[in-house]
Amino acid sequence: IADAEAGRAPAGCASVILLDRPAATALDRIGFTAG
Repeated sequence: IADAEAGRAPAGCASVILLDRPAATALDRIGFTAG
């Protein structure tokens, strides 16, 4: 999440959607699936 906030998308991602601070704070894990 910190990388996305700094403008660095994870490897293989073309874009990033940032959430508001309360929503982002509630996240503890982000999963990606192929397809």
